[in-house]
Amino acid sequence: MAEPKGPGAVSRTLNAAWVRSVLFLLFIVVAWDLTIRLFRIPPYQIPAPGDVLAVLWTDWPELLQQAWPTTYATIRGFLLSAVFGIPVAMLIAGSKTVESYIYPLLVFSQSVPKIAIAPLFVVWFGFGIIPKVISAFLLGFFPVARPCS
Repeated sequence: MAEPKGPGAVSRTLNAAWVRSVLFLLFIVVAWDLTIRLFRIPPYQIPAPGDVLAVLWTDWPELLQQAWPTTYATIRGFLLSAVFGIPVAMLIAGSKTVESYIYPLLVFSQSVPKIAIAPLFVVWFGFGIIPKVISAFLLGFFPVARPCS
């Protein structure tokens, strides 16, 4: 059966996608709440959706204030990933010799979990913004630098 065409077809498709997304989100929240109630999971392991909403409601100024450093570190790290990753990808794509030297190092660097390296960054660079930027950089660098096959 052919899809209806015309100016309203796109609008109906977008509305249907929006409704499905909201219903799926609602399903996830209900499943989350039911799972916590059925299995009697303590709040220190997984808080109930109502508890999360209560904390968001009461502590939103503090959460908003703390969101900025995280956003800043993420943006800086991902920008650095692009600044360094794009030239590396161009070098790898442009030369088989460069690829044979650099690509194995990139693959090896991905075998070490970032969560295992992050505490080392804190020890080496302190609790400031730098370890967070480096972690974001490492998360974004490989997907940018890997050559397209």
